[in-house]
Amino acid sequence: MTALKSVLLLLLMSNYVPVSCEDPCEGKTFGKAPHPSSCDKYYECRNFIGKERTCPSGKHYSAQSRRCISIRESGCGPKTTRKPTQRECTPTQETLDQFITYEHNGTSYHMSKAHFISDVESAASCESVCGNLAEMEDTEEQKRVHDMLTTTGWGGFVLAGTDKYTEGKWENGRTSKPIKHFAWCNGEPNNKLNNEHCICFIRSHACMWDFPCVRNDTLYNIHYLCEVKNKD
Repeated sequence: MTALKSVLLLLLMSNYVPVSCEDPCEGKTFGKAPHPSSCDKYYECRNFIGKERTCPSGKHYSAQSRRCISIRESGCGPKTTRKPTQRECTPTQETLDQFITYEHNGTSYHMSKAHFISDVESAASCESVCGNLAEMEDTEEQKRVHDMLTTTGWGGFVLAGTDKYTEGKWENGRTSKPIKHFAWCNGEPNNKLNNEHCICFIRSHACMWDFPCVRNDTLYNIHYLCEVKNKD
């Protein structure tokens, strides 16, 4: 009885949040799920596949907000050790037909034929081809993205990167990791009307704007770019 009381007290002190023992990605075509045994890890579900991700140092994954937050706020407690069932991710041809695909050195780039509407919708669309919104990692990839954009004649691509959680702190909205490569246009980012919290790479100047994460017009002919790193 004493041992049981000690366990109950420990759970209360640690602000324990119960987590289901079921496969965390069961029934999820995309989204995020808590890791069954680690507070600083989580699963990114892509077409029922649970891919393990790690939060930045000093952060834990929050099932409530579905992102990495401070350890103090996460309320992460003991969990089970069961891992999700792995399923093959294979986009249908109908889905692939909604993109223009370019292959380079183990990475598949999928350029959306549809205009950008929102970061949430674009991220879900990228999930449908087993990928994510593209993130430019260096000047070489920046040139490659611009070359792809030039072939389409479109105005720009929305990429991974947002500061909607903390103004001026640009991070990958999926992983919460900081964006490392920037190519801002002159005067950018300017957060016009306090409403520009996503990144758009513009063809005409080969540089970045901060851009609304929800856009209801096609004035600038903006699309979005997904990437699948097949070597992972």
